[in-house]
Amino acid sequence: MTAESIDDKMKKTHEAFEKELNGIRSGRAHPNFLDRVSVKVYGRNMSLNQVASIRAEDAKTLVVSAWDASQVAAIESAISEANLGLNPQTNGSDIRVSLPAMSDQTRQDFVKLAHKVAEKARVSIRHVREEARKYNLKQEKDHLISEDDRRREDKLIQERTDHWIKAIDVRLADKEKDLTQI
Repeated sequence: MTAESIDDKMKKTHEAFEKELNGIRSGRAHPNFLDRVSVKVYGRNMSLNQVASIRAEDAKTLVVSAWDASQVAAIESAISEANLGLNPQTNGSDIRVSLPAMSDQTRQDFVKLAHKVAEKARVSIRHVREEARKYNLKQEKDHLISEDDRRREDKLIQERTDHWIKAIDVRLADKEKDLTQI
């Protein structure tokens, strides 16, 4: 297990964390908010961004433009059924999605959700660390590396772990600030 492969795994965990965090609604309309919406078109489920373009018209409104006008009804239905508390309105080939104002309780619930997502990412990064440490310990037991080399590798692994966990914490703080702004 190389340092690059460990860093790649941790980077992928961070990217998944970012994607999940972007799906948590903040005070402003953001196209990533609809990333979790799945639309049944052409006989299979596809993510919304594969069948339409999504843009923020203003701070409270998203506009979804279907690439195939025959799929507008399916897209509108998928947005309604996504359990996001949204009520889309069709205007020709565009679907307007107005985001309702968030209450203080809703904001706090989203902050708690963001913390859960962050903790899940931290645990995943720590799991990668432990997997790498076990690999190095096995290498040492099999006499493929020395104890000093194993300790050196463990130190590098811990540095990468600290780096990615700090990146998660910084991003979480930004998201929390965004969520609590009125």
